[in-house]
Amino acid sequence: MNTGRTVVVNDQGDSYQATLVLSRLSGLRQNARAKYTVRLDGESVGRIAAGETKRYHVPAGRHSLQVSIDWGKSPAVIVDAIAGEVISLECAPRDGSSALWVLLRSIVHPSSYLELRLVRDTQ
Repeated sequence: MNTGRTVVVNDQGDSYQATLVLSRLSGLRQNARAKYTVRLDGESVGRIAAGETKRYHVPAGRHSLQVSIDWGKSPAVIVDAIAGEVISLECAPRDGSSALWVLLRSIVHPSSYLELRLVRDTQ
C-alpha cells in the first residue's frame, strides 16, 4: 500500500527525527495575500504564504498539524511520524461552489474554512 511517505535522513543527519513538509497552494484568489498560521501540536510555529513550502523537523511519534486564518481553520491532521520519514502535506482554501457559500458554512463550522491534507506519493 502506498502511504505517501518517503524514508530519508533529514538535513542535520539525525535519524531520530522526522520531517513534516507543508506546502500552501498558490494561484487561488481566496486569501491570496493573507498568511495562514501554522500550529504544530497545538503551538503556533509560524506562518505560511501562498506558494510557500515550510519544513518542520519533529521527534518521531504522534503529531497534530493545523492551519488557520482569522476565525477560520482546517481540521487538525494527525500523523504518526517514524524516525527518518518525510511526510508531505498541503493546505488551501476549501473548495466550494462559491466563496460566499464557503464563508457562510465556515461561520457555523469554523474548521471547514481551510483544507489540510496528506499528499500521496505518486511513484
